[in-house]
Parts: sequence; C-alpha cells; structure tokens
Amino acid sequence: MNDEKRLYIIGIIVYISVVVVIYIISSGMPGQVSSSKSMPFLLGVNIKQLGKACLSGFGPAFIVVLLINRYLWRWRFFRTISGIRTPCVHGRWEGYLLSTYTQHSQKHNIIVEFWQTLNKIQVWYYDENAVTRSLIADFVMDAEGGPMRIYCIYLNQPIRTHQPTLQYHQGVMDLYVDDDAQEIHGTYYNNPHQRNTHGEMHIKYVNRKLLKKFNNIAC
Repeated sequence: MNDEKRLYIIGIIVYISVVVVIYIISSGMPGQVSSSKSMPFLLGVNIKQLGKACLSGFGPAFIVVLLINRYLWRWRFFRTISGIRTPCVHGRWEGYLLSTYTQHSQKHNIIVEFWQTLNKIQVWYYDENAVTRSLIADFVMDAEGGPMRIYCIYLNQPIRTHQPTLQYHQGVMDLYVDDDAQEIHGTYYNNPHQRNTHGEMHIKYVNRKLLKKFNNIAC
C-alpha cells in the first residue's frame, strides 16, 4: 500500500472517530433524551442524531487530515506508528555537484530546497549561476526494499548572461535518500540537445526553513 492510500485510510478512521465523539457528546446533551422517544432506533442508536453527527464530522475530520498531510506526518514517531514509508525531506539541503563540464575535477556548491507534503513534493535548486525548479517530482519506492528515490524533471533558468554556455534547459535528477544519515546522493542529466552535461549531486540536511536563495544572494 502506498502512502497516499494510507492517508485516505487515516482520513476515514479520523472521520469515523470524530462522528462517534460528536454523537456521544450530543446524545448526552440536555433535552436529547425526551425528544429521542419519537425517533427510530437501530440497535439502540438514534438515527437522526447519528445523521447530524455524520454531517457535523466532515469539517473537523477534514482539518485533522489537512494537518496530517501538511505537518504531522513529518514527525518520525507519527510515520512509524502509521506505517508511512515516505521520508521527510522538507527543508534546506546544502552540498556540492560534480559535473562533466569540469571533468569532475571541481566541486560546485549547490543548495536544494524541498517543499513537501505527504502526497506532493516540489524541488528547487540554487547555485551561483541559475535557479532550477521541478516540473514533475515524486518519490519512487523500490519494490525490493531498497532506498527511497526522488525522481525529478526540472527546468534550469540561468540568472547570469555573460557566459554563452548558460541557457535554459531541461533535465532529470535521480536522487537516493538516506533518511537515517539525512543525506541525499544522486545523479543528474541535462537534455543533450540543450546542454550536454551530467554529473553527481551530494547534499546534506540543514534545517526546515526555506530561504529561496543561494547563500546570501536572493535568486
């Protein structure tokens, strides 16, 4: 079962729990006992009161599921008890890139920031020359139990124009997530018809704050 389906199941459980709580509370309110004599019952359940509880439960359940999808799932304890396999990479990561452009002889400092919910992820890459954003990004689960991967198709947008080799181009990142070490390693490939380079990426987790820039220079 993937984590998106697991979120739906969690949502159903939350909704049922909220309905039960609302029903119990409302059934115990003053004035409910006398009016219930004329209501149809099924196994001792007040059908009208249950219907009201079902309608009232949508709002609170939706808010709880929204909080889980946006924030609560990031807690390692919550992911463990709920069986969620998707690692939380949301935040700022710093590291370096090795490229065929320099024959892998030079480390190019890079910043990668991930904006992530349980069912969605966006990738932003920053260096001194360009800003790169994901067009398509998602986690890939290894059926054999291997490490989780992030597969990303991106658009690179140069912010410097003095180098003729810098131009808009698309490419692919294939990143392996080491959740325990909070490290990500992988490869990237640019579109050979636009910029025929490829290389390696190595980044480490810094914090959850997204600065949206490379070092102290806003991109």
